[in-house]
Amino acid sequence: MDAHANRPDTAAAVRLTVRQRAGTDEDRVIFAEQDRNLAAQWALAWLAHTQYQYTTMLLARDQPGAGEKAGELLKSALLTARELGMRALEERITSRP
Repeated sequence: MDAHANRPDTAAAVRLTVRQRAGTDEDRVIFAEQDRNLAAQWALAWLAHTQYQYTTMLLARDQPGAGEKAGELLKSALLTARELGMRALEERITSRP
């Protein structure tokens, strides 16, 4: 008698276990979307910080046109900070003279 005759197919058992642990296809799609959203938010957060720092540098240099560019960057950084709930950055931006 074959020793494996009464055992479930090993590959099928592994697939079943993976499906049970990984959830449905819809779950995997949702998790993948959440990962992309988190990555996008992380990137936007760093962009807002970079825009704020760049604004500070432009204003310190006090060169022609720097104020206009700094204003655009600051506005963009403020919108992103508010959108993402970055209260500390929002406060730094709005408390600038």
